Amino acid sequence: MIHLDHISVRSDAIGIVFCKSKTDQSGTKRRDPRHIYSNPMEARSCVFLAIAIYLACHPQLSMGKLFPGAAQKDRFGKQLAKLLSHPDPTCGRSEYGTHSIRKGAATFACSGSTGGPSIVSVCLRCGWSLGNVLERYMHYEGAGDQFLGRVMAGLPINDASFAILPPHFKMPFDSDVSSAINKVFPSLSRVPALHSVLAFCLSSWAHHAQALEMLIPKSHPIFYSRVFTDVDMVPMLKARLVTHDSVLPATGIPPHVGLHKELTRATTEMRSIPNEVIRGVDALLETKGVAAGNLTQRLLKETLVEVVAPMVQALASSAEVSPAPAAPPCIVNYPIFEWNPWQQRLLDNFITPSVDVATAWQLWWCGNAGMRMPPFRLIKAGHIPRSQVKPFSEWRFAMDFLYRVYTAETGLRIPENPTPAHATDTYAIILVKIKPLLQKTPKGRIRRGDQIKIATFASILRKVPQLGLRM
Repeated sequence: MIHLDHISVRSDAIGIVFCKSKTDQSGTKRRDPRHIYSNPMEARSCVFLAIAIYLACHPQLSMGKLFPGAAQKDRFGKQLAKLLSHPDPTCGRSEYGTHSIRKGAATFACSGSTGGPSIVSVCLRCGWSLGNVLERYMHYEGAGDQFLGRVMAGLPINDASFAILPPHFKMPFDSDVSSAINKVFPSLSRVPALHSVLAFCLSSWAHHAQALEMLIPKSHPIFYSRVFTDVDMVPMLKARLVTHDSVLPATGIPPHVGLHKELTRATTEMRSIPNEVIRGVDALLETKGVAAGNLTQRLLKETLVEVVAPMVQALASSAEVSPAPAAPPCIVNYPIFEWNPWQQRLLDNFITPSVDVATAWQLWWCGNAGMRMPPFRLIKAGHIPRSQVKPFSEWRFAMDFLYRVYTAETGLRIPENPTPAHATDTYAIILVKIKPLLQKTPKGRIRRGDQIKIATFASILRKVPQLGLRM
């Protein structure tokens, strides 16, 4: 079971410590971290991106279990079965689970190359017992697991790009990057030990943002998170990304990859030699032409520069220097539809998103500028498809309740157009009051309160009608 305080940054990797495993239920054996690496070339197999999506879809996740709740093995197996488009007809979907992932990963790591990781490092990473002698004297070092981590990330083992660095930000983080971390991960950003992990997640997200829009359907909760609702965040983060020539060292690199890098560099230099020769010959011909008294293109260009440059400088000094116009504010143009005598927004393709309560509160007051959606509180039943009227009415019911909780607690009203930061602050006040409701069911079962969906929350409120009076 993984806890958030078991996750840390290890140079260019993220290390995860398993305190217990299949062969160590007592937790008495060595606790070496498993290294996971980014794959900047393929969004589908980038673990950094997967962690970023999970954490951003649950912005109120607090310290504790990375995956809260009970029966994690069964829940994972069900989700894995749903993803299988062509399962083996001889096996039922219920036979796929965590062990299937472990066996498949080991098969992938040990096949396809004669220079792959050792079987010892593979067995120890999978948690398979090797016997007392092997585990005592042949226990893997960090470098062995680092190499295996790069293989499992899908990086090409027989190519120079196997040593590629993850997209990252320069240290120390500037104020814009720190602000983005606080916005996207409002709860976990309060833990200083996780800042480097969250920065890796955010940088991989910015790097793969365009691929995400093509791979994931627009109804996914990720497109309602702060990275996509804030239209200026992704361009800002991309401008600060670093992928090459960094002080960050690449770890887990076998010797033969260094030879691949040298061969790649030598090949690039050899391919550039013909162009260098051509440029040198052109320069030589230009020089010889000038010496012979001929009017060459270079001589004509230099003469024009000498004549025109003083004139341009004189005009520039005499002209009045006007201040640069301020950048216009970012204005989102929502689609307009003519409805009777008024102009109203009509969202034909609107689908009520399945998001957590915190994200729903943000959308209710601030909308989704990335998808050109107004604040959801301005949407009426006549603006959306009929099939979405009932789910959206559940949203309105839940939001009205949360608003009453806020006004009862503070005695204040929320402004007409609150900022996303203000919406986050108001929800923090509301969360203190509704947290007992999200922790346990009437039968005493523990809920995953940080991940509860808005539709489930509305259903809970309808089952406890007197709740509003108690709060």
